[in-house]
Amino acid sequence: MDKSFNDIQAQVARCIALANELGGKYKANAKKRVDTQYFAKLGSQVRAARGIPIFGADRDRKYPLIIMQVSKPEPESEPVIVEVPKPAKKAEQQTPTEKAKNMVSFTAWMNASVENRKKIQDAVRHEFITKMYAQLLHDYTVCQLEGWDMYEFPRMLRDALSVCFPKKGIQLSLFND
Repeated sequence: MDKSFNDIQAQVARCIALANELGGKYKANAKKRVDTQYFAKLGSQVRAARGIPIFGADRDRKYPLIIMQVSKPEPESEPVIVEVPKPAKKAEQQTPTEKAKNMVSFTAWMNASVENRKKIQDAVRHEFITKMYAQLLHDYTVCQLEGWDMYEFPRMLRDALSVCFPKKGIQLSLFND
């Protein structure tokens, strides 16, 4: 049976009304209300099975159910168990537990040298820069869509960062007298 977006929404509304009447497991929560998100999820699954767009222009157009034939996997034959003799353990062939015992802890690695701490700090800085680029690109897109000034946010960042840098001729000290 072909269904439209409006048909599915009406069916979801009927299911919610029926659940309100019946109660039982549909109202078995702290607020004694029907979980409408559950029924909305079922409706979205039905729309997806029919390929109905959410923001389509015509909500009364009927869509058929899309049935995908999934081939059943062939049953696997019984595996043949072959016992392999275990060679004597070498230093390279350790169990995961033995490897874990021989590993250096993160704290010990960080305390080992300044270079290790610098590597972590550089990685964190680059991750922050990547997030900042993503935020700027998102802001550019929103500003383009809304018709706003695209460079307002970068100017705000520049002004906020300029506080960190002294003007020429000022000596920074920990405590200003």
